[in-house]
Order: sequence, then C-alpha cells, then structure tokens
Amino acid sequence: MISKFREKQIKAIDEILSSEYTGSVYVCGSLSNSGISNSKLIEDVLIQRNLRFSTTNCRDSENNISMFLKLLYKFKPKDEMEVDVDENVSYHDRLMGLYKKGRDRKRTNGKAINTRTTPTILDSVEYMYEKSQAHIYLILENAEKLMEFDNNLMYGILKINELTTTPVTVFLVSELPLLSVMKGGLYRVSPMPREIIFPNLNNSETIAVVSNYIPQLSSKSIQHQTVVSLYKRLVGLVVDIFYNTNNNLTTITEISKYLFPLYIKPIEDNTIGESDYNGLYKHIEPYIRYSLSNIFRKDNLSSNYSQLQFNMNEAKRLKKESTSDGKGFSSSNQSRTTSRDDKIFNIGFSYHAKCLLISCYLASTYSKKKDKLLYTNKKVKKEAKQDKRTAPKWFTFNRVMAIMFSLFKGEIKESLRDSRELPRLLVFFTSRKLLQKSGNFASTKFKCILPFNLIKAISTSISFNIDLHIANAEFSSDPTK
Repeated sequence: MISKFREKQIKAIDEILSSEYTGSVYVCGSLSNSGISNSKLIEDVLIQRNLRFSTTNCRDSENNISMFLKLLYKFKPKDEMEVDVDENVSYHDRLMGLYKKGRDRKRTNGKAINTRTTPTILDSVEYMYEKSQAHIYLILENAEKLMEFDNNLMYGILKINELTTTPVTVFLVSELPLLSVMKGGLYRVSPMPREIIFPNLNNSETIAVVSNYIPQLSSKSIQHQTVVSLYKRLVGLVVDIFYNTNNNLTTITEISKYLFPLYIKPIEDNTIGESDYNGLYKHIEPYIRYSLSNIFRKDNLSSNYSQLQFNMNEAKRLKKESTSDGKGFSSSNQSRTTSRDDKIFNIGFSYHAKCLLISCYLASTYSKKKDKLLYTNKKVKKEAKQDKRTAPKWFTFNRVMAIMFSLFKGEIKESLRDSRELPRLLVFFTSRKLLQKSGNFASTKFKCILPFNLIKAISTSISFNIDLHIANAEFSSDPTK
C-alpha cells in the first residue's frame, strides 16, 4: 500500500540503478512517516534487481572504523557463496580476519595498503568489488552522523566518484536536508550529488495506509462491513488527533489497533449506537489522553490500557460505595483530590515534554563540562571546585537532546529523536515563557527560566530523582542539599 505513495521515488531509484550511476545519492525525507524506512525501500529495490549492496545505520556505530567494518560484515558477494563459520572465533576476530586477507592487495595506483592501518571507505569499497566483480551499492542511514565521525568523511563520500575508479553508488539517507547537514560547507561539493526527496504522507494518505491494516476482530453482533467502516472512522479520528505530535505510521497503527476493541464495545453491549460519534469518542477519551501523554514512552500501551481500565473501574466502584455509605466523598472530596492529583501528575504536559523540561533545566543550570556527570554511568574524577547553581545559561538544541536521550534512555522511544515533536515543544515552551530563545534559525540557543521547585514537582510526577543528578554535578554528599 505504501508503494502507491512512493511511485515517484521508486522510479527515481530505478533510473539511477539502470544508468549504473557512480557517485553519491542524497535521500532526504522523514524516516518515521514512510511506513517502512527510506533505506529499507532502497534495499528492497536492490534486492529485486539482484544487485550487490551493504547497508548500515550510522547511529549504531561509535566511529567511522566501526561503520566500515559493519559494511564489510553485512556484504554478501554472491547468493551461492558459502561462508565458513568457526564457532570458536568471535565475530570481531572473524571480521578482522576477513578484512586482513584483502588488505595486502595492490591499489589501482600500485600503492600497497599498510596492513596495520584501519579500513577506510575506499578500502571497504575496493575489497567488496574484488570479491564480487560487480557494481557496489552502499546505504548509509542517518547519514548526518558522519559529520560527527570525521568532518572530511562526508565530503569524501559525496565526491567518492573522484577518489576511486571502482563502480560504487552510495545512498546517504537522512531526515535532514543536505544544506543543514553540511553546516554551510556545501560550497566544497561540486558537482552536487543526485537527490531524492521523500515527502511526509499527508493526513488523507496516512489514513489510507493505516486503514489498510484492519485488525483480525470477530464480532457476533456487528457485521464485518460495519466493523471495517467503524475502523476507518476510528483511524481518521486517531490521525486527526495524533498527526501533529507523532505521524509515525507504526505508532498510529498500533494505537488504532489497541483502541478499536474499546471503541466498538459499547456498540456490542447496545449501550451506544454506531452513529453516536460523540458517545463513542467520550468512551475512549481517557485512553486517547493517556496515549497522547505517553506516546513516546517505551512501555507497551496495550498493557497500560488494561491498567488504566482497572483504575477507572476501581474509581467508579469506590465512588459508588462511598455514595451508598452516605459519606459524601464523591461530590466534594473526590473533586479536590482529583484536581490536586491531576495538577501534580500532569502539570499540563505529556511524559516526554516533562523529560525535555527537566533536561532543559539541567542544560541551563550547569556548564557543558559537567554534562558527563549529569548523565554518564562511568566514574568521573571529581574536581575540588564545585559547580554551583548560578544564573541560567544558554544551551543548544543538540546539547539538550544529548542530555535527554542519556537521562531517559530506557524510558523514551528513539523515534522521538526523528520526529518534529521536540522542536515543536521548544517553540511551545518559549511561547509560554518557560524558556527564552536567542539567535537566528542556524544558531538558535535556549535558556530555561523555570524555578527549581516546579522542576522538582515535574520530576516527582514521573518518578525521576533529579536530586541525585544535581548532587553529581555539585559533588554534594547529600542529595537533599
């Protein structure tokens, strides 16, 4: 179904493969709103044509050497080629042995490769070509990471056709435009690489794709055609609500699948009619609110729905019992308790928004050299001088991202990193005077102006021990100080 909306991009890939183009191709577009990742789509086209390729996600590598070795390890020269595997040899040793066998060959210019050197992109490509004697295709997902490995690495890959005579095509896949990735240094690249744009699916296209995955659900009281119609209606509702926060097709499909049994239950029980749009929405509204607040958490939403249903049933039971006992709990006391709990739990924001605010506070309160103390698990030598809380400091988007995904690594999904939600939240926080902003589009900086007592309340609401991280930053022996 997704290929229906990617025909233009698939055609562009086919044209590049048919022409045996040598050089780099920059593939730009959302990685979360494509149904399958853009790199997977390229991979599928290469497989259909039975071409030789290797692929890797740059974020999974610590440095360029690790990335090159993974490309070598995943490369399969021929379908019929058997790979000798010795269970007593580790993956790393096996990979290095495979590489060393090819490192002593002569380059095209007659220069020998030093067996003590580490592999480069040219070494990897030439070794793959020697094994396959065919055009080599490489897919590098999250290619913006290359700029962190080596400033010149991206430039070298963009001009790879000038550096080697080996027939190779490198697909650089990123959600960011090339100009943003190169940080103003695009003038060094001439000619420009070919470019393929993957635009986001719009609302109607997203609804069409998600509606195609109707869950296997049998109902004795509802006809199948009505079930299909109700599911499409629910998908439209979910997309309208969630699209601006998270347009990840997998997430929207999962939420629709989890909500659907709850959505049609009142119809099966004959308590709400299928044409009562408002009644059906009110029935699932608590689950929608919960999903919005926790959409980027790693917890399974379906199991949390069950717990949420249990809590709601318990609240109704207690309310009924207290009313029947004549204690009057339901009218005044419960409303005050609910109001207080809502204020503490929500403080107006979703779970990932609270994580971002906490990270903004730490980034703004402590200097950059203390970041390692804030979110690392490694032992760090303590300095004699403590870093005290002073006036809020300016921080960049990349820095607060690094802090957030280190502090809450086991709590939030990686898909949040690729979404538009975090930049949107920073703009929202700025408009609500929680943050201050400085600089232009290319060099925007932020400053958190929230008081500590509010940050402490937000941390408490998600069971995050902010005192421990502050103690690490200030080298205080007592986390309560």
